[in-house]
Amino acid sequence: MKHVTKLLFALLIAASISWLMVSPIIWILRDGMGSDSVTSEGFKAVERFFTTFNYGPIGLALLLANLLVHSRMQGTKTEKGSLSFAMIGIFTVLILTATVGAFFA
Repeated sequence: MKHVTKLLFALLIAASISWLMVSPIIWILRDGMGSDSVTSEGFKAVERFFTTFNYGPIGLALLLANLLVHSRMQGTKTEKGSLSFAMIGIFTVLILTATVGAFFA
């Protein structure tokens, strides 16, 4: 089970790095492209950044899943079949669902 946890942690780290690498593209796309694009500034720009392609919820789910897997690897208050491991599975499914929904919506 320890190897599965390490593999999951590596995959989550890779997904987090990918999330960060795509961030500049999402920032550009937040206001649209072409003649119908609009300009946003301040908090509105940040809001649009995090709501474009569900980018904010995906990042939050990645962060929480990384924290849960890391705490499981450290062995803090986790046991086989514990609630935190179930939460990792739920967050992984949410990440995949949000990603697929974002690209095929």
